[in-house]
Amino acid sequence: MKDIECKIRHIYNKLNNNTIAYFIMGSVLGIMAFLLIYGVKVLNFTNIDWLMSAGDLTQHYIGWEFFRDSAWVFPLGMSNNYAYPIGVAITYTDSIPIFALLFKLIQGVLPQRFQYFGLWGIMSFALQGGFAAIIFKKYIKNIPIVLVATSFIVINPILLRKMFVHTALASHWIILMSLAMWVYKERFTTTKSKVIAWSSVNILAVLIHPYFVPMTMTIMLGFIIDDYIYGKKVKDGIITIVSSIASVLIAFWIIGGFTGESAKSVGLGDFSMNINALFNPMGWSRFITKDLPLAKPEQYEGFQYLGVGIIILIPICLIVFIIVNRYNVRNIFSTGFMKRFFKKYTSFLVVFIILFFMSLSNVITINNHIIFEYDLPKYIEGIFNIFRSTGRLFWPVTYIIIFALIIYVVTRCKSKKCVLALLTVLLVVQVGDLSNKMVEKRNYYTSDIEFNYILKSEFWEGVGENFEHIMLIPTYINTYSHMSRLATDHNMTLNTGSYARGPNNKIDEIAAATVGELKNGKSNDKTAYIIQSYNILEDIMRNAPKDMYTVVNVVGKVDNYFILYSNKDFSIDRYKEDIEVYTSKDFVSISFQDYIEELLDVDDSVAIIMSKRGGSLNGITKDELERLNKLGVKSDLSNIDENNYLTIIFKNDPSSTLEKVSSNNVEIKLNVGQKLSGDILQKDIIVRSGKNNLESYSHLLFNRVQYSMNREGLNITVYDVKNNKVLSIASFKLKDNNKGSLIRCH
Repeated sequence: MKDIECKIRHIYNKLNNNTIAYFIMGSVLGIMAFLLIYGVKVLNFTNIDWLMSAGDLTQHYIGWEFFRDSAWVFPLGMSNNYAYPIGVAITYTDSIPIFALLFKLIQGVLPQRFQYFGLWGIMSFALQGGFAAIIFKKYIKNIPIVLVATSFIVINPILLRKMFVHTALASHWIILMSLAMWVYKERFTTTKSKVIAWSSVNILAVLIHPYFVPMTMTIMLGFIIDDYIYGKKVKDGIITIVSSIASVLIAFWIIGGFTGESAKSVGLGDFSMNINALFNPMGWSRFITKDLPLAKPEQYEGFQYLGVGIIILIPICLIVFIIVNRYNVRNIFSTGFMKRFFKKYTSFLVVFIILFFMSLSNVITINNHIIFEYDLPKYIEGIFNIFRSTGRLFWPVTYIIIFALIIYVVTRCKSKKCVLALLTVLLVVQVGDLSNKMVEKRNYYTSDIEFNYILKSEFWEGVGENFEHIMLIPTYINTYSHMSRLATDHNMTLNTGSYARGPNNKIDEIAAATVGELKNGKSNDKTAYIIQSYNILEDIMRNAPKDMYTVVNVVGKVDNYFILYSNKDFSIDRYKEDIEVYTSKDFVSISFQDYIEELLDVDDSVAIIMSKRGGSLNGITKDELERLNKLGVKSDLSNIDENNYLTIIFKNDPSSTLEKVSSNNVEIKLNVGQKLSGDILQKDIIVRSGKNNLESYSHLLFNRVQYSMNREGLNITVYDVKNNKVLSIASFKLKDNNKGSLIRCH
């Protein structure tokens, strides 16, 4: 029996002195936590539906899909088939460049749909646990305590909040890796080792997400300050800083970080950290039911909540400090103590001050109050605007605080059993505090998530087979994920998409110039132009050479899209049941009087919806007013002047007309399923007339899809309620003359 105990003790002591063993144990703990929270479905390489249905995650996955299909060019991180013809760097789609580059090397053997984000997630948790364990091991030589302590780091709220929301930014292990290098600074004795280590970690930061660079560089500065204090190594510090900066710039250049538009943005001071951040749960606490107020809504980016378990540890550490130093109060304020204190903690204080004030930005806030604000020189503001979400930059300090609290209470308490029990209880409290969010995540990521791909008609296969380019005009991206799947499935280019700081302005300029070219009859036969505005479509078709283009609308699937093309070799006869085909004759100029006559003759199941944009309609004639009154319009439209106006007329029951005239913004909402004069409404309808930021608008929305030309004057949509079909879309200025534009829908 004693032999067995000796062997166990021997194995324990061996593990207890082995840093790699601690790293492995911490990694296993991280993997277990990941599987408990997120399950295994996200690890399926071919399961992409959960990525295509989730906001930012969709941006990240689609960025990878385009990148894998693009040709290798320099810079290596460019996707020339996305944001075509400019291209966009993989770093701006936040697709984790290091993995994107790695898997692109073997993309020939990958399945058609392949995702690595689940793999990155479990790897990040493993590394999070591994690096946390070896940091604790430096100060705590007790495996059970280290594993309990590591658990606080593995389930840290700031990590959980970002994982699979902004997956690259959940790679907090790069922060812990930097902290571990700082903690084990004595192992880096030569200039070469320091240069290689810090250059490598900063390059890794660039290849994961550029926001980690100021964090890792600041931690590196703490390392260098310690190196100077304890070793007077000035030269080593300078060489390490210069080599790291050079490495970061080169790596950023190689992955295309300097391509496209400037990386600069706006919003410095908005996406900042509030001073209350460490104690503000922002909906993440089960026990703290009331969130602390914020000065700006964008300060969610400054989320740094510690969790109730760690918050309780703060007064415990204060009590321990008082007990430990109760007989040495004078020594605390002695010159010798202060010298030792500043020698030991100067590096941390510098790191804290830099990251604290960077995270607060130039607008200092506490709760809902701005307590101080100052202007930065323009060139400095420009640099800081590259990292406008400054609230994130405090993450290293949050981790340092957690490490420090746990290490302090463990190292100051003699009874390891008591401290293990204390930490275990606090861990249970921490888990309980975060349990609602963890259960919410588990329920979501372990469920069957299905992407509702709307391009289901065979017609879209024909588009993929007959065209090389898709061009969205205007470059709205509300359903870009569907167009992206079409493009990547058929190795087509797409002119726009979702990316952080890609070439948006240039792409918009190209789209606007293309409208002018299409009006003049200049088009690319290999391009399918997806027109997302009736206003633009009507402008092109009325001005372009007759029968130059064919326009197709896919019935019932994407009725907010019109596909315009000039390729006469594309036969659409096989898709007749799925599509509506338009030619020049469907886009006409018509007088207001003639249009009203048409409206008087439409079927009884029709709703006539009108919305005014801008100034007066004093060009309306007396005859037109009489016909409008016969149609069901109640107001004298020639006298409403600058007021906003809208109406919904039910042809089979004019007495049920809905009408609003006001100097304020006006709106009418009709909900799907609502009974309208004998017919059941099959779409939500929102009609608006008003002004926003000094710009007038006219909105006619069917299931949130715009059916208004949104031009000055009166915008009209005729909707067959019974058959759930828009019959026509028109716009009349009714000011200078009473000619207008009409699209006859099929």
